[in-house]
Order: sequence, then C-alpha cells, then structure tokens
Amino acid sequence: MMKLKLNVTADKPTVNGRIYTRKVLEEALSKNKSFSIVLDKPHNLKIDVKDIIATTKTCEMNDTGEIFITIDKVINSTLGKILKQDILLGFFGIGEVKENFVKNFHILAFYPVMTEDGGD
Repeated sequence: MMKLKLNVTADKPTVNGRIYTRKVLEEALSKNKSFSIVLDKPHNLKIDVKDIIATTKTCEMNDTGEIFITIDKVINSTLGKILKQDILLGFFGIGEVKENFVKNFHILAFYPVMTEDGGD
C-alpha cells in the first residue's frame, strides 16, 4: 500500500503536489462522527475526539484516501492539560499504537508527552 505525504500549508493540504481542500479531509473522517479534523496553523492539524485535541506531527494520506496520523501532543481541552501517553492510549482503548482503530483513520506512532508541569 503506497503512502502519500500530506503537507498542510496556508489551509491547502497537498499530496505529492496535488491540493486537497479542507472539505476532502473532513469527508475522509466523516464516517466516524466522534472525529473531526480542523486545519490550524501551517503544517499543523488538530484532530478533535470529544474533548481531546491531538496535535499531529505528521499526517499522510494513501492512494485510497486513508489518513495516517503521527501524534505529537494531546491536550484535554476541558482541563487545559497536556495528557500523558498512557492516558491517551487508555482513552482510545487500543493495545498497539499501530492498530487501525476506526475506518480510514490510523495512528502511526505516539511521541512521548508530559503534563504541563513536567511531572509524571
């Protein structure tokens, strides 16, 4: 399965030079109503899952339209705190990071994150 690199710049995601609009990306995740995708700053996507906001480090879309995400930072928007990796894994309820947990949405890798105060 070929993966295509997705870059987000000035609200215009491009895959191998082809521009994908916000609508295309939103439709790619529309089958799971608990997920929404928000284009934020250049090179930054935010995935909202209920009250959890995950800032992506990388985002890729393959030739069938599946989106692959690498999570950089995860924030509980209700509490305003950065969540630790083990809390995030528990929230999603997945045993392995690379498991496909919803259709057309895959987590490639989690980067370790700490709470805002730097503690465990």
